[in-house]
Amino acid sequence: MNTPYGHIKVKKGVVVNLQQFRQTLGAYCMVMGGNAAKLLQRQAKLFCEDMQDYTFPTSPDGSFGQDGRSRSAQRNGTDRVRSQIEGIFMPLAYVGAGAILKHNSESIFAAWIGAKKKIPDPKIPDWLLNGSLYGPAKGKSLWTRFSEWEYAKKQSGVSSRIDLSTYYKGDIKGIHERTRGGNKVSTYFEKMKDASESGKLSVIGDTGTEILAYSKRVERRVGELKSAWYAAGNTLGRFKSAAWIKGNQWGTGILINQLSNSTLPSVTVGNSKQGLHTASIDWYKYAVNYRAYAMRVEMYNRLVKTGNADMLFHLASHHGIGGGFQISLPP
Repeated sequence: MNTPYGHIKVKKGVVVNLQQFRQTLGAYCMVMGGNAAKLLQRQAKLFCEDMQDYTFPTSPDGSFGQDGRSRSAQRNGTDRVRSQIEGIFMPLAYVGAGAILKHNSESIFAAWIGAKKKIPDPKIPDWLLNGSLYGPAKGKSLWTRFSEWEYAKKQSGVSSRIDLSTYYKGDIKGIHERTRGGNKVSTYFEKMKDASESGKLSVIGDTGTEILAYSKRVERRVGELKSAWYAAGNTLGRFKSAAWIKGNQWGTGILINQLSNSTLPSVTVGNSKQGLHTASIDWYKYAVNYRAYAMRVEMYNRLVKTGNADMLFHLASHHGIGGGFQISLPP
């Protein structure tokens, strides 16, 4: 908008802190006019909708923060969960001969042979696959022959991430939860990435069916973080969401509704797994920045429509939110 003070426009990509966000919200209520409680209610609802888009999973095909409720976002989440789980577990049948020999356990060796027989391409010699575990009465046992096999001996000297001690324990859930750091959302992806790249490969089950079944159970939880924002915001007005989010509620949504307070109406929304008062998680920060931008655009459009150049200049030059506007001085 051209004003006597220069050309004013809304800036994109502006980072705001929580104090500046509150100042923007206060300015929004002043510029838009009407019932402050209703304006706060609307912005709280929209923020919850935003958080559904900015909270993982998001769509790999769309712009970040614009497509977090689509089936594509859901598939991206389930694919990532499956990849992470497959990155920290391995079925016994696919463990190499060197790791089996290095573990030096005849019972694990016997289980390994049994597991190899369950898959279509075991990739070990017939004498090993079809040999008797105990061998002939006066000959060498299969374990002894295996221990003397040059290929296995050579491979056993190679560094390996495989942990065979987990095979008989079978504690796949416990291993996964310890690896990801419990329910600490802020470190979940970092820990899982580190574990899949350089951590141990825990051996679970024979052919992978146990790992796949566990992965599917975890995949069903994709959308739980988003669902908390649905739980927090859906009572504040007509709410945009998706069935896979709404049906996956985790009980961590937070809504403190004090909009009926005529002196100082307020509403607090949050997710106890992502943080209530501290915008420390990147998803949270992105949503705060976007919501502040959206309010600036609404205020700008209102003031341009009403021709209120003085108010627009005051808004653009205000310290708390002025960074969200650009003033180009007239020549």
